[in-house]
Order: sequence, then C-alpha cells, then structure tokens
Amino acid sequence: MSAAMSESGDSDVTDDELFRFVDRRDSSFSSHRIRDYPLDILGRIFVFWRDAWWARHLFSGVKQGHLHYGMRAPFVLSAVCRQFRLAAENTPELWAFIYIDFDSQHRMNINHLTDRLHRILHLAGTSRLTLCFQDINSDALSTEWFTQLRRILDPMRPQWFELLASFSQPGDLAACWKLWPLATPSLSTMRLLGSVEERPTTVPSSRFLAQCQALRKIELRNIAWIHNAVFPTVEVLSIGPSTGSILGQTSIIHLCKSFPSIVKLRLLAFENSGLTAHAEPFPDSLQMARLKSLTVSPILLRTSLVGLQHRRHLPALMSVSVHFSNYEDVASVDGDDDDEGSEKKRRSEDLQAVGDFLRELPIETLKLCGLDKDYEPLAIRSHIFETMNKTILKHLYFKNCTEHTTHYVGAALRPVTLEGGGGNFYLAHLHSLHLIRCKQVDGVEVLSFVEYGPRSLREVVVQESDIEEEKYEDVKALLSKRG
Repeated sequence: MSAAMSESGDSDVTDDELFRFVDRRDSSFSSHRIRDYPLDILGRIFVFWRDAWWARHLFSGVKQGHLHYGMRAPFVLSAVCRQFRLAAENTPELWAFIYIDFDSQHRMNINHLTDRLHRILHLAGTSRLTLCFQDINSDALSTEWFTQLRRILDPMRPQWFELLASFSQPGDLAACWKLWPLATPSLSTMRLLGSVEERPTTVPSSRFLAQCQALRKIELRNIAWIHNAVFPTVEVLSIGPSTGSILGQTSIIHLCKSFPSIVKLRLLAFENSGLTAHAEPFPDSLQMARLKSLTVSPILLRTSLVGLQHRRHLPALMSVSVHFSNYEDVASVDGDDDDEGSEKKRRSEDLQAVGDFLRELPIETLKLCGLDKDYEPLAIRSHIFETMNKTILKHLYFKNCTEHTTHYVGAALRPVTLEGGGGNFYLAHLHSLHLIRCKQVDGVEVLSFVEYGPRSLREVVVQESDIEEEKYEDVKALLSKRG
C-alpha cells in the first residue's frame, strides 16, 4: 500500500493515475483472517484507520506546508482485492474526506478532475463531507480548473460539515472569499490557516458567518479576527500560532466578546512575537463563564493575558495547558545567538508568569508541553508547583519534553525535606501522571518516585516516550496494588 501511495504527491482529484483493481491470489493473503470479516466490519476498520491516523497526519502536514497524497486511501484499499473493494464502496463515510491541492501541477487536467471528484461524491452519498483545501492562491482562482471545481462542490454545500483551508499569501483569503465564500449553514468546524512566513491575513469583513448557524469550532492561524458580531454557537476557539499583532490584549478581549460561549480556548504566539505587557487591567465585565480548558503560550501569560487569571474572569476553568517556546529558534530568528543571559532571563520570566497565573486558579489538570533541558527542574518546582493550589490539582501531564523528563517528574513527585526533619509532598493530592512523547525517561527513577511519592497517585500513563517497557510494567503493577 505504501508503495502505491508514494507514486504521486498530487491530490485525489488531480493526479493522473487511478488505481486498478487487482484480485490477489497469493496464498498468504487469501488465507488471512481479515478476508473472513464481514464487509461492514471491514468498512468500520477502514474508517477508523482514516480518522485515527491518516486524516490526523494530513491535517498536521497541511498546517506545516507539507506535500500530501490527497485522499487516495479509498482507491488504494479498493485495489487490494475484490472484498476490500466491496467493503470500501459500501462505506460512504470512507469517501467523505476530500483533499484538494490548489497548487497541484496537474490542475489543467479538467476532465480527470471532473471524473474523479464525481466518483468520490457518488460513493460518499449523503455523508457529511470534510473538505481540505491546501495552498489556495490567486492564480488558481482564475483557472477553468477552479470553475469546474465550484460547479461540482457548490451543489453539495448542504453536506459540508468540516472545512480546512490553507492560503499561500496574505491576500489569498480575501480573493477566495470574494469569489467563493467558504461558509454554509451545515458547517460545524472551520479551520483557516494563513501563511506562517508572511504578515497576518484578515478575515474579510463580511456577513458570511451569519449563515453558519451550526458552527461549533473555529481555528485561525496567523489570521486576524475583526468582526463585532457575537457567535454564541462556537464552543472551541483556537488562535495561533500567530504574530503579536493578532494576540494583543485588545484583540483577545475582542475575541472573548465575539465568542462568549467557548468551552475550550487556545492562544499560541509565534516564538518571535513582539508582545509587550499592557498596563490596562481586563475589564470586570469580561467573563468567560463556560471556559473549562485553556491552552496558552507563556509569553502571553506575561503580556497580553496579565490579570486574566482572576476567578471572576474564569469561573469554570479546570484545565490549563502551557506550551513553552524553544528559545534556540528565537535566537536564530533575531540574530542573537550568543546572548545566553537574555535567553535565561526569558525562561525565568516564562516560569514566573506561569506560576503567577496558576496561583489564583483552582485547576484540576495541568499540562506542561515542550520543556527542554534549559528549564531547570528546581525552577519549575519553585515557580509553579510550590505556588499553585495543590489540594485541587489531580492530573499532571508532561508532553513533548525533549530532554531530562525524569528530573521534571522528580520535581513533581519527590518529597521535600522540612526543617526539623520529616518530609512533605508539593502535589500530595495528585491522582494521575501522564508522559506523552517525552525523551530520556529513566524507568528505575520513575518507579522510585512512584513508590515513595504521594499515596494518592493511582495512575501513570506513558505514551510514545523513551522508557524501558519492563520498568513501566513494574510501575503499573505497583499502582495496581494500591487499589
């Protein structure tokens, strides 16, 4: 399958090669148990693979500007054998994910576009559609290829459910909206990705969102929101990574007013954003009454979000995720490679800002993402763990830690010796510890931390991290004895 998918980097509606059905006769495949599965079970397996791995991989790649193969998976699966073809063609949801590369070199193959896209939509039936448009650009919008594309997709607008669109240049979003507003009453999720290498793009000042009555999630990367309208249906709002001009205090207040019903909020800044602290406090009238989960960059906690942590602003907040920046990249961007003192100061300011923000918030879940070897474990303990409400914190996550993860675990679980003898735990009420995509996890030390750590700890979850499997099993066995 991988060989077939590597033949072309073009989208499923623009590539030149349609996979031909081949009924394999080799004994190893014909005797495989999977051929005994009912067609509906095979179809569920195909959809699960698409959603759990393939679609997530594609979304991530589009955000990073990588070239992809389009939604060729159903055609590849259909080419394996007669049973796979029948299972795929009888699973409409499998065909409901449509990827189109606007920068494809084969855009001029209009007949192929029409044939392939009609085929996909026919097999998708009445399923809700996910549309992924990569690198929308002004040049493509003036072609017959685009005209045919609109003629095919516009009648399907009632089935549009999820949309991801990336744009090559800052002016491409406005150019697209002028010709083809990507909005429909059935749309539930809208992801608009501006270029990360250009100035910010602005969402056109139009009434296009008024018709999006089912919209629940909006994601904007390096795209400024300028609308005054209120959208009470939106529950998930993701802004960034974006430049500082989009994430100033005034802009954030404006966003909070436009989306008063958000439950999950994500605010991430580019590492070289030129944000400065604001003296103005957040207005007392600003209250995100339903907000339960906040993901944020440390630079925002010490600039645009200063003062937001008061409980009157965030009465329902229960989970905070902090995405630390990699200051090595900042140095290379700013041309300040040798200023180690400045880098150390920035890291200290990051930790101080996180601690100040968490001090007043009784949260149950804390996620620390992107810590590297230059964040001192003792500084994390003193700035964050010592100052926060430790009786409420139940779940602690370390994600994408590049080095010395074990020391960060120790900072959370190791007891602190008190004057006069004895010990105490900063996180004495912790229920679970999660290590996700972390490096340098010493299984022996983690086992020791768990064994002699807080008795309230009941679960340690390790995913895609460097730890000895045997020691991880020992950790789980130890915790199982605690009941």
